[in-house]
Amino acid sequence: MNEKLKKLISENTKVENFNLDSDFDDLGMDSLDKITFVIYLEEEFKIEIADETFSEWKTIGDVQEYLEKEKII
Repeated sequence: MNEKLKKLISENTKVENFNLDSDFDDLGMDSLDKITFVIYLEEEFKIEIADETFSEWKTIGDVQEYLEKEKII
């Protein structure tokens, strides 16, 4: 997992053990937490993420896949 992404997840959740298959629900993130997390991603990587994009994310792997596909990480 990308270190920047791992750091952002650690800073924004109470969960210490997670992997690419970890579901946002498993991380204790509700919809508001997810939006806040996306804002942190946008600020950290200096990008804009469409609402339609992040509403489809279910796991940490989905986030990493998007960031890799867009050549952000």
